[in-house]
Amino acid sequence: MEPRAEPPRLRPVEIAPLPTPRGADRRFLLSDPAGHLEAPLELSGAALLLLALCDGTRMPDALRAEYARRSGQELEAAELAAFLAQMDALLLLDSPRFRAHAATEARDWAAREWRAPAHAGGAYPAEPAALHAALDGWLRAAPALPPPRRRLRALVAPHIDFHRGGAGYGCAYAALRDHEPPEVVVLLGTGHAAEGGRFIATAKGFETPLGRLPVDRPILGRLEAALGAGLFAGEAAHRREHSLELQAVWLAHLFKAAPPAIVPIVATSFDDLFEPGAGPLEEPSAGPFLRELRATLQMERRRVLLLAGADFAHVGPRFGDRAKLAAPFLAEVRARDAAALAALVTGSAAGFLAAVAAHRNRDRICSVASLFALLFAADANDGALLVYDQAVDPEGELAVTYASAALYGDCDDPRGLPPARTPALERPE
Repeated sequence: MEPRAEPPRLRPVEIAPLPTPRGADRRFLLSDPAGHLEAPLELSGAALLLLALCDGTRMPDALRAEYARRSGQELEAAELAAFLAQMDALLLLDSPRFRAHAATEARDWAAREWRAPAHAGGAYPAEPAALHAALDGWLRAAPALPPPRRRLRALVAPHIDFHRGGAGYGCAYAALRDHEPPEVVVLLGTGHAAEGGRFIATAKGFETPLGRLPVDRPILGRLEAALGAGLFAGEAAHRREHSLELQAVWLAHLFKAAPPAIVPIVATSFDDLFEPGAGPLEEPSAGPFLRELRATLQMERRRVLLLAGADFAHVGPRFGDRAKLAAPFLAEVRARDAAALAALVTGSAAGFLAAVAAHRNRDRICSVASLFALLFAADANDGALLVYDQAVDPEGELAVTYASAALYGDCDDPRGLPPARTPALERPE
């Protein structure tokens, strides 16, 4: 017996308007954060409407009727069938074909000991000599910093692509270069296509064109013992996530002789946790992880660095704003970013979250959760903003802002290790 037909349902994707000449029909760009679509797909307004109606509630006849009602255009059954077949072939529909594909990828991921570099040859050079040269160029361009007097506990670097954010990366990793190398780096990144928990770890080390970074089993093991297998729910989100891969490339470059072990963790969103009484520490999907990460690092006697691959605002029509970007609005974005960064460099997780909650993340800062976790766990009490910039599309369609920051803490141990103490947990207001 043939399986029962399913109403077509579009998978989670990102859709943004494209620049359109005056008088021309509007066009849109569909991209897949999960990476199953090989290249972004350009859509007409009619195709976008049809896809939007594929929400899992309408069989094809009902879908045709609703399309005709909204567009005023009749759609033949054969035309719809051909369109749906094309979308299914592109793996854009949540269908048996896609689920079989996803299951195969999940089995392949589970069988791997190491996470392969997903963006080498695209976001950055795959050839080691060319990659070393590019990264060295950004390091040389970084301004000199005063000699460090305290322990570097945490670092914020961008995760924007290198060609737009190279200066930000260079300043962040120049600050790290001037300190004693960490033995372990807890990597916190944005899970752009993550589904599972708020914080999702992987037990796989990272391969890069410049060498491998092994996973730190002691720290990851303590987290898993306290939090259970849920720590890895949705782990396949790491497969193509760039926010940590780009940091791994820099760490492999900076510490060629002895790469640090890593604890890779991606975070989803805190946008639903801005209401009073609904803060991260009160949320069962976030609070236990945050407390356990902080307690685990307080017990560590090795040199551990917290490192967040974090971008800030995402604004403009490509991200849902109505008007093209102009200088007055970008100045407002800069002011809102500045308030969040002013709290961040004091080491205050509560202050940082309050600054973002004040405008309910109006500018779509994608890294609120990972930055909150870094601040909450770092035990830092001072910091320095190294870089802030706005990468603005010349057409005014989008801007992504980014920053680099170094966070420091007092150090009682002559070896440069953290003091053995467990401060009171910081709670958001």
